[in-house]
Amino acid sequence: PKTLRPLQADLAEPLPAELLSIPFDTVYYTAAASERSDAGYQEAYVQGVRHLINALQNNPAVKRLIFVSSTSVYAQTTGELVDEDSPTIPHHFSGQRMLEAEALIHQSPWESTCLRFGGIYGPARTRLARRVLEGGAQLKSPASNGLPFYTNRIHRDDCVAALAFLLQVPSLPSLLLGVDDAPAPRNEVITWMADTCGLPPPSVVAPSPSATNKRCDNQRLKALGFTLQSPSWREGYGPILASLQKK
Repeated sequence: PKTLRPLQADLAEPLPAELLSIPFDTVYYTAAASERSDAGYQEAYVQGVRHLINALQNNPAVKRLIFVSSTSVYAQTTGELVDEDSPTIPHHFSGQRMLEAEALIHQSPWESTCLRFGGIYGPARTRLARRVLEGGAQLKSPASNGLPFYTNRIHRDDCVAALAFLLQVPSLPSLLLGVDDAPAPRNEVITWMADTCGLPPPSVVAPSPSATNKRCDNQRLKALGFTLQSPSWREGYGPILASLQKK
């Protein structure tokens, strides 16, 4: 049986080399920012990645680095389909810092992959479902061009399964999109939730003028052989809504 050995360190500080001298060949970077600010993202995703890479230089066993990134790197606004080759010119600090971190990952001396997850939901990630049940969710009127605002999601369990799956793939692309098969208008998702719970339609508000709007394509990940447990938000959110309604 394999032995699990917990390691603890502050990614915001230079990491002691001896902390990462254990002979493992694959490293996952799944850190989260301590706060949603430019400073918080800089610390978690730029400083942290730089400190990790510096420490790993002393570990000859490392062969592969897998970084959990985000679809926030995209800034498209007309609902177009985007994939790993689409332009990334984010206007918000979250996407900008993620791109900085991705660049550091790809400059490392190992095989590297950045997996850009969409909006993650699931157990302990039920904010939207709770807002619908509590009557706080709102629909957004169409953009000035008349287009709906799309949402790109993936269930938490599919995120974990995708990361585990990549461990078995012999040669990985440098970029992958981690979303389900069903990018959908945000209003459609919220209305379906309300209908499923027997609630009246939510109110409608004007959208943010700076909101991004795109549909993310997961075909590159699926072409590797990965299968989603929740192909769409309907399969994923159904059990969540049922569980929350029982409480």
